[in-house]
Amino acid sequence: CQHERFIKTANGQWINNVTYCGGRHDVCETDIIVTVANVSMPAPGVVNHKYTDAPLDPQEEDWRLVSMPHPDYALMLWCGHLPVLDYSGGIMISRHRDESAMPTEVAEEFRRVLAKHDLDWDKTCPSNNNHCPI
Repeated sequence: CQHERFIKTANGQWINNVTYCGGRHDVCETDIIVTVANVSMPAPGVVNHKYTDAPLDPQEEDWRLVSMPHPDYALMLWCGHLPVLDYSGGIMISRHRDESAMPTEVAEEFRRVLAKHDLDWDKTCPSNNNHCPI
């Protein structure tokens, strides 16, 4: 279960309210974890995250929009930094809780875009969030 909620706070600051759990095969094996990042757009298509409650501070990520072939689906890749390591990853952002309604041409576009970055769409791990409590 992972949800990203981009919210504008009362003071005008945008945040990403993130909820997720540890687990596998769409089964949570931990309690739901909540974390918050202040977000900004330092350049078109780049969303900078500065986590407010990181266990290793500072934690900062730059998410890059690499494809949005449909209004309901976007693909982002990120690079992150902690005091002890640099890391990277990716996420498909969607208004849907799983990929069952994703048009075939969207998956094909994501496959093509990830291949440009030496990543394989078919080796990613999609999450089914239909059962998630949040």
